[in-house]
Amino acid sequence: MPKRFTKTKEGITLLLVILVLSALLTISFGIFNISFTEFRISGDLQSSFKALYAADQMLEYGLYRDRVQADCAADGSSCSVPTNISSPNPLASGACATLSITRNSGQTTVTSVGQFDCIAGSLRLVKRAFRVTY
Repeated sequence: MPKRFTKTKEGITLLLVILVLSALLTISFGIFNISFTEFRISGDLQSSFKALYAADQMLEYGLYRDRVQADCAADGSSCSVPTNISSPNPLASGACATLSITRNSGQTTVTSVGQFDCIAGSLRLVKRAFRVTY
């Protein structure tokens, strides 16, 4: 008499449960990763806007200083304006900025660099800059 083999399906349910749970876990990790990255980007955007506005404000001040006051870099050299400039609206957002005015061969270059989180050694430092040449 030949031997009979019986097919048992006891482990297939456990295998299917493990496969479905691993797929759901992978999808959940993917959604979490996307959400976490978006939250980080939104925080960086806020810092970026503050740095951009600080650079814009300092650029406007530099253009005013060069065109109206004409006291900076009048002899063809370069001029770096200190950060703590007293302007009508100081940088109230907590940002800081630097300004550089340079004249070479009749061309004037005004460079403004704004940064947010001006604490020394900060890991979340964001810088934005403008450069105008005329």
